Amino acid sequence: MAASSRDSTSQYFKKGAEVEISSDEEGFRGSWYAGTVVRPPGNVKRGSAKVLVEYKTLTEDEKGTRPLREELQLVQLRPPPPREKRRSFKFSEEVDAYYSDGWWEGIITEVVGEDKYLVFFRGTREQIAFKAAELRLHREWVHGKWVPPLEPAQDVTPEIEQHSNLHPVTIVTTPSSPTAPAAALHPIVANMAFAAGCHHLNYCCLELPSKPDSTASTN
Repeated sequence: MAASSRDSTSQYFKKGAEVEISSDEEGFRGSWYAGTVVRPPGNVKRGSAKVLVEYKTLTEDEKGTRPLREELQLVQLRPPPPREKRRSFKFSEEVDAYYSDGWWEGIITEVVGEDKYLVFFRGTREQIAFKAAELRLHREWVHGKWVPPLEPAQDVTPEIEQHSNLHPVTIVTTPSSPTAPAAALHPIVANMAFAAGCHHLNYCCLELPSKPDSTASTN
């Protein structure tokens, strides 16, 4: 491993850093557990320096009062992957499923409904149903980068905040149809609203004047 690569890797595992931990123990392969660095690596020149970590969800005692601590190799650690806004998952996609206090690598074998999926775990040969909120796209941490790359953010909130001079929605009605609103959203806000799946807005509404009655007689 090159010196620059070693430095880039070790910078993520300073004291107090949040990490995910993998294990080579039987029954735990293919899983990642949340933890914190208690003692960072000392010498990484040979890539063999160990890191003392403390698990967040695993304990040493049956009562669950003492968090489990272990000395592990750097290759067993990685930063927590950023949580992304996830739409849905597809058949045969590789995912991590939150199960038994950790994230377990699996594959989507069936889309049961809009928000439910069957996941097959190769290590245990089990198939279990999960909701979308309990899944994330499987990624590997390779030389300081996530593979596959993280998906671009799709949050439109900053764009809406740029139009802070817009006024709250005002609903007006036409004389001929008191219950029908004669109002229109500004095109920019409307596009952002549809993109964000909004149904209610507190931003700009342009009032449209009522059309003159074409059937009315003129003097």
